[in-house]
Amino acid sequence: MTVAEWAGYLNGRDCSWVLYPDEIKDVKKDGMVIAWVPSDNYLQFEGEITEEEWVPFEGRLWIAPNKCLTKDFTHSELPEIKPVFCPKNKYGTVYATWEILTAIPHETFNILDDGETYCIGVVFKWDDVYKKKEEAIEA
Repeated sequence: MTVAEWAGYLNGRDCSWVLYPDEIKDVKKDGMVIAWVPSDNYLQFEGEITEEEWVPFEGRLWIAPNKCLTKDFTHSELPEIKPVFCPKNKYGTVYATWEILTAIPHETFNILDDGETYCIGVVFKWDDVYKKKEEAIEA
């Protein structure tokens, strides 16, 4: 599947969902990375990166070429993943519990909790990790 197809496939799942072994195999086969926050303060990666990383509210992670994550800001040239707790729109209204931001070309999907958006996750192709999207991550 493509990035957009994976995002559509994942969109609307409940926050208690997990990727099954066959799905993880397909994500890896397609060269994808899926990132989302399944519960407070940890960021889950599946696919080309398989890792759970604890992050403080408004934490940041960087992706190294060896597919490892770092919280070390001295590597600021690396692509960034930023989980944002209680993101707000321009009117100050919270629209999700978590949102994953990145400048890596990606598609988003919504994870729901009791019908409300819990997390806006991202799907991206590993081959695109060092390509930049036009918009930057807001600090």
